[in-house]
Amino acid sequence: MVSDHGLSGDVQYHWSMDDAAINPVSRATVLAVIRQTMAVSVDKPSEVEAAEVWLNTNRNALTYVEEEGGCGCCVRMWKLEGPAEVLATIPYEVSASSDWDTD
Repeated sequence: MVSDHGLSGDVQYHWSMDDAAINPVSRATVLAVIRQTMAVSVDKPSEVEAAEVWLNTNRNALTYVEEEGGCGCCVRMWKLEGPAEVLATIPYEVSASSDWDTD
């Protein structure tokens, strides 16, 4: 346990069994997590490709991804959550807005 090493409080720690060290993470390195929506018209191949390329590139950086909403026959929509810096890179043509989004 982290507390066995004299560490406690509301702090995040990185640890590794390779070097058997526990190092506190500065709060300044914790990124703001936001929610955003992405949507495409399925009859616009460039939008579908832009969304799929973006998702494949950024999926591991996101904390939540759900393909939701839209009928699927003409519109696909995703609810996304992750670092603001990552979601800011969503291509303009597939960026959307919904009640899911962080204000």
